Amino acid sequence: MSVVQKFYEVKRSPRTSSPLISTLAAVTLLAPALFIMAAILGYPLLYNLGLAFTNRSLRHYYEYKFVGLANFVQLLNSREFYAVLSRTSLFTVFNVVLQIGVGLGLAVLLTSKRLRAPAIYRSLMIVPWVIPVYISVLVWRSMFLTDFGLINQFLSSLGLNGLPWLTSGELALGAIHIVQLWLAYPFVMTVSLGALQSVPPELYEAAMIDGAGTWSRFRLITWPLIRPAMLFIALLTGNTTFQLFIVVWFLTRGGPAGKTDLVMTWGYKTAFVAHQYGYQAAFMTVISIIVMIIATVIIRQGGLLRGMER
Repeated sequence: MSVVQKFYEVKRSPRTSSPLISTLAAVTLLAPALFIMAAILGYPLLYNLGLAFTNRSLRHYYEYKFVGLANFVQLLNSREFYAVLSRTSLFTVFNVVLQIGVGLGLAVLLTSKRLRAPAIYRSLMIVPWVIPVYISVLVWRSMFLTDFGLINQFLSSLGLNGLPWLTSGELALGAIHIVQLWLAYPFVMTVSLGALQSVPPELYEAAMIDGAGTWSRFRLITWPLIRPAMLFIALLTGNTTFQLFIVVWFLTRGGPAGKTDLVMTWGYKTAFVAHQYGYQAAFMTVISIIVMIIATVIIRQGGLLRGMER
């Protein structure tokens, strides 16, 4: 008898039918993976939390001491913290709305029966998804250059003046919006496409017989059925956009004058430019708590785990 056969014989044995024994067996099998995950995820979190209560910096790198809540008090009294947090929140909400609008709109177009060879268009639409992020950002940066950028050259060919895309605060933030939208819409489009294809066509046929128009069919049939998928997209893309770093750092490094600093770039500068490690750890702890609270509210209010509840 093979080992696999012995395993299934033991599994069918009445002696292993106890829930306690089954639970212990499952925990034993999962223990190595759980230990590795705890070491990889748990240790950095605990280390960062402990660092947040110290005055560790470049000056006090080895001889740092416990300062209690001093870093958190300083952070919550900082106007710069609230400016960065509000800027990041507004950026995230606006960009996620753009991502969902563009991604869902393209998904609707790709499901149209009038579209010929939709597979070709789907392949072309996911190109930004398969290109490495840093390559895409560097290409966009070259396009946004004031003197030699492709965008300003196109504007000059139309008789218009070039724009300081990366040296003006408002334009630089707009450039970041464009690049992040370019990178994120393929994921939103792909998930939306799957959600749209899961809607039974019989519902549309019945609605058309009743005289419902395109907007009515979308509002009364499509949106209620794809709403859970849209909430999932909003949660995932919102979390990614809120923690945006590579796009901002490669395009503007938070400039000019910190006008495009988001939470991750500001935290990076605090730790590795200003070398205030304890203060930065307190900052990231507060940001993590805020993100977890918002995610929990979205999950509970949106009912994303309703199907898992027993």
